Formats: sequence, structure tokens, C-alpha cells
Amino acid sequence: MELLAKMKTKANFKPVYLFTDHDSIEVVKKRKVEICEQINTAIIECEKVMERALDKSEIEKVMEGRFNGFKEIVLAQIGFPNATMESAFGLLGKDPEPVKLAIEKMGSFDAAEMEIKSNRVQLQESFFKNLETSRTHYTTSEKQNKALSIANDLSTALNAAMQSNLISKMDQPANVSLNHGYDWKTPLKTLVKLQDGKATPNLEEIWRIKE
Repeated sequence: MELLAKMKTKANFKPVYLFTDHDSIEVVKKRKVEICEQINTAIIECEKVMERALDKSEIEKVMEGRFNGFKEIVLAQIGFPNATMESAFGLLGKDPEPVKLAIEKMGSFDAAEMEIKSNRVQLQESFFKNLETSRTHYTTSEKQNKALSIANDLSTALNAAMQSNLISKMDQPANVSLNHGYDWKTPLKTLVKLQDGKATPNLEEIWRIKE
């Protein structure tokens, strides 16, 4: 019977939206956009050497093989597949260092998150949607739903008590992350007290409340 009750509870469970971590989303987006800019800077340096725009397959080759990928492109263009990069760049009359430095600055990335448009790399639209989905949180159990419901009721009751001047207003700590260390007992003692391990109305203090 207990197992059936648990199965029924699980079947009836409905996730409730909690919050979206927008700060985390912005941090990730900023970093990913920076990486795209790094890749595009490397592509521009490659194009300076080639004196032409790289096509989609060549850009993918640079993204996958980095400097070795660009080496393949250069050797294919000069028609000497076995030449060294030094001799290849010498034939082109170019300095390899700017390309090397730009490619070395390319951060690690997941190419599946990106797309190539107009010979430049950008993040796919689906990346932004997936990122927001991954940083959006819902309740995962009936116990969490119950906790959320109780927290909502407590918040409503506390706000009503503060607005009615029944308890002193609770100032938010300077560091929000320290909320867990806030002494809730002081402002609440006018209305509730702990008795036998449970919260119960503080009848004596309520009786002392003046108009």
C-alpha cells in the first residue's frame, strides 16, 4: 500500500517554476561570444596570408585543426603538399607569427554550438535557447512543492505582519548570500515562539500588542 501511495504521488507530481539563473547565463554568453571573436580574428589573419576569403570548409578546417588545419590550406594553395610551413610562407612572402598567435588565442569551444555565416563564426540561435533552458530551474519533487507552498505562505504572512507594524521590518543583509545567517527570531518573537520543537503563536506577546 505504501509503495502504491508513493507511485500515485509521483504520478501526480507537477514541476513548478522556481527561477532562471540570469547572471550565470550572461557569464556563459559573454565567454562564448568572446571565443567566437577570437576565432574570427584568427580567420582574418589567415585571410591576410591567403589574400582571399576562406570558404566554409576552410574555416571548419582551421577550427578543427587550428594551425595544422591552416597549414593544409596553405600547402594546397601553393601546390607543394610536402613543403615546410617556413618555405610555404616564404613563397607567399608572409610572416607566420600573426596567424600563429591569433590561432593560439582561440579558446576551447564546442563547434556544435556555432555556425558559419558570411565567412564568420557565430553562435547558433539554438545555443541561446538551450542555455536558458539549462539555467531554468523547477521543483523536482512533491516535497519541494510543499516547501515552496509553505515558503510562499510564510512570506505572505511576514509581509502582512510588517505592513501592519506587528513586527519590525527586516533589513536585507548587505551580502544577499548571507541570508542563511540572518537572525529571524528577533523580529518574529512578537508573533511566534518555539515550544516543544514547534512554532506556535506567542499568545502573551500578541496580548501585549497595542493599538
